[in-house]
Amino acid sequence: MQALGKLALWGWGTGILRHPLTKLTLGGVVILMLLLVGYRFGSGLDLGAQSGTISASDAAACGRQGCDVHLTATVGTLAYAERLGIWDDIAPRMSTSQAFVITATAHAGTVRSLALDDKVFLRVEGILYPAAGKPIALTSHHNTYLVFFPRYDMVGHPLFEGRTGQFDLVFKGIEDPQDQRAITFNYGNYGGPAATGEAGIPLVQVLMTIGAAMAALLFACTPCLVGSMTVGSLATGTAVSHTQQEAREKARAMLVRQTLTYMAALVVIYVTVAVAMNLLRLQAEDLRPMEFAGGLALMGVGFVLLRGSSLGMQVEGATRDMLARVLPGVRGRSQQGTAMGPKTSTAMGASLAMVCSVAGAPTLTTAILLPLLVYAGLSHPVWAFLVLLVYLLVCAVPFLLVAVGWGEFLFTVSYRLRNTMLVASAVVLVTLGVLLLVSPSTLASAVATPVRMGLKPLQWLG
Repeated sequence: MQALGKLALWGWGTGILRHPLTKLTLGGVVILMLLLVGYRFGSGLDLGAQSGTISASDAAACGRQGCDVHLTATVGTLAYAERLGIWDDIAPRMSTSQAFVITATAHAGTVRSLALDDKVFLRVEGILYPAAGKPIALTSHHNTYLVFFPRYDMVGHPLFEGRTGQFDLVFKGIEDPQDQRAITFNYGNYGGPAATGEAGIPLVQVLMTIGAAMAALLFACTPCLVGSMTVGSLATGTAVSHTQQEAREKARAMLVRQTLTYMAALVVIYVTVAVAMNLLRLQAEDLRPMEFAGGLALMGVGFVLLRGSSLGMQVEGATRDMLARVLPGVRGRSQQGTAMGPKTSTAMGASLAMVCSVAGAPTLTTAILLPLLVYAGLSHPVWAFLVLLVYLLVCAVPFLLVAVGWGEFLFTVSYRLRNTMLVASAVVLVTLGVLLLVSPSTLASAVATPVRMGLKPLQWLG
């Protein structure tokens, strides 16, 4: 980590990235580009003119409407159903019905009570067909549903065997009675290499699949991640900048190291939670003890930062003076700020990872990664977690720039402003820690709201 920090410090301390505002601007531009890519290309995957759409979402509709609940639908064929372990539920009805796996993700509030009864329809050539029976809820966190539609119309014509054109899944009343959105699928053969047993997988198809998976992740899962990384990046930059007693270069080196430590902790915990929840079939409730510990750790980090502010030093000094009158062995505190150390950075990264990983891990693999990779023939779970890891590392780059740029910018401003920002960061971390203790869903909504609001001006892309 120290060698990586030195390399990053050497690269960013020279050339065009030397100025802190350049780092801040570049980091912000990259974040915006990631959101734009996710918004524009995160709606689904077509495997070519003869293959049809295998998985699609309501990304465009959510962008236009600013909705809180994001829906993803996947064709429930043999390869995907076996990978999810739900083929026994699908097989008896496949002769007369077509199965779809629908996942609801909420970046605000909760979807625990959401039912799709009488809310989802199949639209073919302008005709609406209701679901065949009640949708089956498979999970209770980021709800996953199994929905069946009839394979044939009233006169016996097949509804899913077209080679050209498209059909839609229409959703009504998801968030309010006026809410209506559609997920579009192109007709085609939904089998793919994994279902037909073909051994060879074209490289172009592999790259296209991985690219589509990344785009879907950027749209569906970035809001919580962006909020968490933003909070941590700004807090890291503010805390290290406050140690004005340190030489400028030493403070900059510390800034880079602690930011890398924070990012590494967030990525490792995020992937670990995703692996645990999907391989061990865990639910969010099973990870509640970890969320509770994360909340305590986040509050601890906030108090550490508060202790390093002038206000914290004054309060602690006054408290020690009072105790010294009763207990002579108690000494006053020296007037020196508290810098963020490796343990503090790790605790903050791990705690904030709880926000976005528990909120998004089930959806990451079940609703987005596995459908795309299974249908492309890359059915081993390692592929899913490899794509997830690359996604997290790509997202970490702009936030590393933001943290370092923000910290270096604070080198140049007054002590009073740095102290104010330190207190503000401490209050934010303590508040988020309390929310993680009492209401993780509220916390996920809070950190995702800025990104969701930022997506509203992008409605013209839809």
